[in-house]
Amino acid sequence: MRKGGLRPHEQVARERVRGLPAEGFERGEKNTDIAKDLRVSLRSVERRRRAWREEGIAGLHCAGPAKRPKVSTEQFAVLKQELLRGAVSAEQALGPVPGERADQPYGRARLAP
Repeated sequence: MRKGGLRPHEQVARERVRGLPAEGFERGEKNTDIAKDLRVSLRSVERRRRAWREEGIAGLHCAGPAKRPKVSTEQFAVLKQELLRGAVSAEQALGPVPGERADQPYGRARLAP
């Protein structure tokens, strides 16, 4: 199972699908007919019609991630550098973890060469 949102090509396809109801809105079709044609919920079409009425076609496009990233760009850059250095480098820099035993299956001691 993959987590973390859509890949770029999937996002393009999603944006195309999000714009499809506008064609029905412009033709004056009923929400129930649009929902049936697009195989989405009636409530979803109602929300999209309201957004289309208030903001036009731009209101149908994705507004971006639903929440802020948990890690800032700067923090991610530091994290990436540390991950590239690897577990052995971390043990050398930090020393052994208190309470860690060599027989622990996923401890840093097992990862060391």
